[in-house]
Amino acid sequence: VGFGASHPVYRLAEQWLPEANRPYAWYLRVADYPAFLTLIAPALEARLADSVHAGFSGELHLNFYKGGVQMRFERGTIKAVTPWQPTREDDGHARFPFTTFNQVLFGCRDVDEIHHIYTDASVNRAQKDLLRTLFPKKPEEEIMSLA
Repeated sequence: VGFGASHPVYRLAEQWLPEANRPYAWYLRVADYPAFLTLIAPALEARLADSVHAGFSGELHLNFYKGGVQMRFERGTIKAVTPWQPTREDDGHARFPFTTFNQVLFGCRDVDEIHHIYTDASVNRAQKDLLRTLFPKKPEEEIMSLA
């Protein structure tokens, strides 16, 4: 039975439990974000359809500091995912330094956890729940079962 790493029983019984070397996380790279997001568009659209964002139309600009991605939605369907370049006037709806977006993309962390670790990572309040819907954090037990 797995309780998850944050279960209080581990703090109470730590001295009696064997030490385990658990994997930290997978190291995944994405060479082409627009192509990858287009590939997984059906899954993203299904998440939208099953949420308060069903039928969403609009754009989502993701800033990776050296570039970014623009996702265009029409009535809950992803119509285009294209490279996008942030500017001083438009730095995007969400900002992810380095490769921190990968942790959100693959469900290891949510946007608040990324912001806690990297203070220059942020998401506009209006798009935060949309990002959480598109890229939900996976339960720790599910992530660890993949290792």
